[in-house]
Amino acid sequence: MWSSDLFNQLSLLAYVGVSIAFPIAMVLVAKILGPSNPNPTKNSTFECGQTPIGEAHVQFTVQYLPYVMIYSIYGALAVFLLLIAPSIASFDAEMLKLATIVIVISSLTSLGAALSLRPRAR
Repeated sequence: MWSSDLFNQLSLLAYVGVSIAFPIAMVLVAKILGPSNPNPTKNSTFECGQTPIGEAHVQFTVQYLPYVMIYSIYGALAVFLLLIAPSIASFDAEMLKLATIVIVISSLTSLGAALSLRPRAR
């Protein structure tokens, strides 16, 4: 009979193995079975349904990256705070220090993202 620790470790190993193997297998099956007939229209840059004119100068626009950073930081922080809120009264000093560090780091990162949104002098 297996011990519960060994069973848990083998279950985790099986989960990680399937999590890695399944996406790789799906990509390989799509490459093998999927049709491949490239043409200039199919390979052109998608520009909001408009006919592309000329070559694209930038492949990826980063103007909305600060908004994404702020949203993801506050989304993760909200989940963190909602999870620890019921038990915050029973925290010891070390746990309160850790929670404070997480909040300070998140605030500094979002402050940096917010400062990058300021209009720059030209």
